[in-house]
Amino acid sequence: CVCENGQRVLDELGIRWRPVILMDYHMPIMDGLESTRAVRLMERENKFPGKPPIYIVAMTADVTAATKAACMEAGMSRFMTKPIGMPQLTQLVNEVKKMLCTNTASETEGHE
Repeated sequence: CVCENGQRVLDELGIRWRPVILMDYHMPIMDGLESTRAVRLMERENKFPGKPPIYIVAMTADVTAATKAACMEAGMSRFMTKPIGMPQLTQLVNEVKKMLCTNTASETEGHE
């Protein structure tokens, strides 16, 4: 599912839980930080019973340490800078598959 803004991400999660979100930092209506905070609140409120924490990947062209810190503080699981090449995307997919198979999102949190 491709969402054009952060509010749409939340709307889609209300319909169907997703194991991973590639979250753009800059989005209209609701940015990636606000959307991530809302997703984490939904998890704390047990909106997805029996599901592991959603693996949220920040995707941005903004490479500053402050942006990375803001993303991680908001609750994102990983920070990736654009452009993202096929090797990085393949590695991400493999890590997420492993996480889903072992249900241990915390083991891969914070990787770049």
